[in-house]
Amino acid sequence: MAFEAAVKDQITAYIDAHIANEDWHVTYFDFVKEPNLEKRLGEEFISTRYIYKLLEGLEADGWLLRAQIRLQILSYASIYDGRHTSHPF
Repeated sequence: MAFEAAVKDQITAYIDAHIANEDWHVTYFDFVKEPNLEKRLGEEFISTRYIYKLLEGLEADGWLLRAQIRLQILSYASIYDGRHTSHPF
């Protein structure tokens, strides 16, 4: 069962107050000369930060905190790897 609309709105407001918009995340990779890859890297970047903020807002601890850290490491490693390839992942 999904969160109620009011809860979703509160979560979204919290996250949006702490991370930049999608355009900022895409243009962060403006040095990537392939437009589709630049967009995909930006999307992966914002999604990683979005999930981090969601778990931060939940004050993740224990196994959930370890999952938060692991997800960040895996996500940033794949973004880094994606910068060095001409094929979107």
